[in-house]
Amino acid sequence: MNKYITYFTAQCPNNANFDYYKIILKSKQTIQVEEINGFLKSFDELIFQESLADKLSELFPAEIKIIGYHQGIKIISTRNKIN
Repeated sequence: MNKYITYFTAQCPNNANFDYYKIILKSKQTIQVEEINGFLKSFDELIFQESLADKLSELFPAEIKIIGYHQGIKIISTRNKIN
């Protein structure tokens, strides 16, 4: 199992605040870090954390976990659970 951890900032559609996320990808396959970084660097739209998790799960063969704090509430989004 491979684990890739990175941090990301995105603007919230509700209030235009910037939210900070810890993103964790777990995969049995090798994922090129350039692909992860390339996607995140090219990303320039306002987005909810849940939608970001959806987009990552469509692109990468991995379990996706995003941890973010929004107005004092911790949100954990998980996609593509690996058993």
